[in-house]
Amino acid sequence: MKGLTIKINPMERFIINGAVVENGKRRTVLCIKTPKTNLLRMKDAIHPEDASTPVKRACYIAQLALSNDLCPEVAHDEIANSIDMLKSAFDELDVKNDLGVALSAVSDHNFYLTLKHLKALIALERHLLKDF
Repeated sequence: MKGLTIKINPMERFIINGAVVENGKRRTVLCIKTPKTNLLRMKDAIHPEDASTPVKRACYIAQLALSNDLCPEVAHDEIANSIDMLKSAFDELDVKNDLGVALSAVSDHNFYLTLKHLKALIALERHLLKDF
C-alpha cells in the first residue's frame, strides 16, 4: 500500500483530518497509509489576517477545507469561483497549468493538491501587486 511519507521536525505542529498534532523532541518520519487524509503543516498555514490577496484567499479557503473547518462543497464552490477570476487576472501569464491542476484537484476535493498549486502563484501575485 502506498501512502504519504513526511519528515516532521522536533516540536513541529500539523493538522491531520482536523486534529492538531505536535511532534516530540526528535525528528520523525510519518507514513500516512489512509488515502485522502487531509494534512497541513502549521508552518505552511496562512493566517486569516494574511489572506489579503486573491491567491492567498483561495489558499486560505483550501486550507480551511484541509483542516475540516469548512465543508468541502462550500470550499469547492468558493475556490472554483476564485480560480475563474484568477484565470482572467493572469490571462497573459503562463500560470494556466497551475490553475488548471488546482481546479481539477478542487473538483476531486483534493485540497492538498489545490493548495500546492495555488501557493505556487503567491510569489507571482506579490510581484504583480508590488506597484499598487
